[in-house]
Amino acid sequence: QRLRKAQGQLDSQPEDQRERLLQGVQEMREQLDVAQRAYEDLEFQQLERESRQEEEDRDSPGPQVPDPKVQELQASMAQHRHRIRVLEEQLKSLGEQMAAESRGLSRKKEEALQALSQERSRLLELNCLQGTPGGDFSEPNPALTKLLFTQKTDRQLLVLQDAVAHSAATPTSSCLFSVHSSLQAPPTPPHPPGPRILDLRQHLEGWGHNPENCPHVQVSGCCCRGPLVKMG
Repeated sequence: QRLRKAQGQLDSQPEDQRERLLQGVQEMREQLDVAQRAYEDLEFQQLERESRQEEEDRDSPGPQVPDPKVQELQASMAQHRHRIRVLEEQLKSLGEQMAAESRGLSRKKEEALQALSQERSRLLELNCLQGTPGGDFSEPNPALTKLLFTQKTDRQLLVLQDAVAHSAATPTSSCLFSVHSSLQAPPTPPHPPGPRILDLRQHLEGWGHNPENCPHVQVSGCCCRGPLVKMG
């Protein structure tokens, strides 16, 4: 019965430990079978000898003289009984060892499953933050990137505010204050270019004319006064 119980526990063990424990159980089973057969043979021989001894006692009454062979058989039977008890104790110890190892493996399995569940929960939380339920991290989520950038900028602003508060009288504080103001102020769009103003005097000089040689003509950047004579 103990052997069957140990074999039932053996089925729940991993493959490598199962082979090692199965080999030990097989050796004990063989030893137990040999001892059991020897015990049955000796018991049968003892019964035959006792039967013959009873017949001899009935046929020849007198003082009983112990037979040396009978004593030898009795001693051998006692030795085999002791051997069987030792094997049963070893088999019981092996079953307890197998049960302890099975409990240890079950505990390690539960710990591994808990660790896996925690990692899976962290992965799901990260997926929720990134907005990628499939777990694809190839392209970052703009919302998450903006959130991280905002948090980083807030931390930089706090550092700059502390620096401005502690060193307001130094030239460095003005630089920090300007950086702080530039971070807080929204960027202003550039002004559109205005209409190009024509400088009339530069325009005439660019074409090779020299207004200085014509004193009767007054030329400024925007107007020209005086009589004009077409030449050529």
